[in-house]
Amino acid sequence: MIAVKYKKKMTEFPRATEHKDLVYGNINFSNKTIDDTILIKSDGHPTYHLANVVDDHLMQVTHVLRGEEWLSSTPKHILLYKALGWKSPLFAHLPLLLNPDGSKLSKRSGDVHVEQYIAKGYLPEAINNFVALLGWHPNNSSESLFTIKDLIEQFDIKDIHHSGAVVDHQKLDWINKHHILKRAETKEGLHSLVDILKPFVTKSYQHLDGTSQAYRLDDDYLARVINTIKERIRNISDIPHLCSYYFKDPDYSSSDALALKKKLKQPALDLISTQEFKDKVSTIEPFEAGTLKPWIYELAESKGLNPNHVMMALRFKVTGSRVGAGVAETMQVLGRDTVMSRLNK
Repeated sequence: MIAVKYKKKMTEFPRATEHKDLVYGNINFSNKTIDDTILIKSDGHPTYHLANVVDDHLMQVTHVLRGEEWLSSTPKHILLYKALGWKSPLFAHLPLLLNPDGSKLSKRSGDVHVEQYIAKGYLPEAINNFVALLGWHPNNSSESLFTIKDLIEQFDIKDIHHSGAVVDHQKLDWINKHHILKRAETKEGLHSLVDILKPFVTKSYQHLDGTSQAYRLDDDYLARVINTIKERIRNISDIPHLCSYYFKDPDYSSSDALALKKKLKQPALDLISTQEFKDKVSTIEPFEAGTLKPWIYELAESKGLNPNHVMMALRFKVTGSRVGAGVAETMQVLGRDTVMSRLNK
């Protein structure tokens, strides 16, 4: 029934209901295929279809954007608007969000709320960028990275795809990485990344607070860490566990450290264990990557060793990890005292 007052059946309406969808274009629904929908329950409460139409009308809704699964309900809603003497809003039916296996995205699939992604360290602009590309892409661009300003200028509902959009977390990680790099280009942006990183570090390394190592929680130290490792991470939240050597001494017995150790050349290990090498590290000025790196290369070559082998041995001693930024850059962030302590172990 379209309205309780008239108790009118679908067969009493014109043969078809036409709808110009903003995504799908002109669609013609045969009214013979539409069931006689009950609009008022026996207890006097409206069913969804009536409540939906009345609410949207009273709120002066002009555009309805909803999932494509509601496309079949559109003729019922259009006929309800006509029966009530109201102007129908414009409708756009959007592609469904899918899991990689093609099933519909749901809460059982994992994270589906924006808040869950933000809590994991994803940047708001990266989430906006990612979500905008789920079922849409401008025809005149091959780019995948967009700012809010770009999206406002380039978005056109006509470019929305008809097929479902797969939620690919690897693509989100890629987009997030590039937005991290974009933020880190300015001082203000870098410190906003520090604000995101700090709670993750504090939670993982609470033991640092109130100790001589508390400086590792300072904003300036965290900014140097981000600047050094930003090219090698996808998410700010990766830093505490992928780069733990910035916050605690390396675990040389870990699987990662042992895997790295297998690749080391003994002559390179012997060189960085010499007193000559340690004395130079303890006195070289300034203690910066720009000074350390050329000296290490020159020393290695003067001893007939491959500089890359020496750098790898240093990476093992200083970080105990295969993942990281340049060795000299990492040494600069860690500082002379920490580097010397680890060389002497």
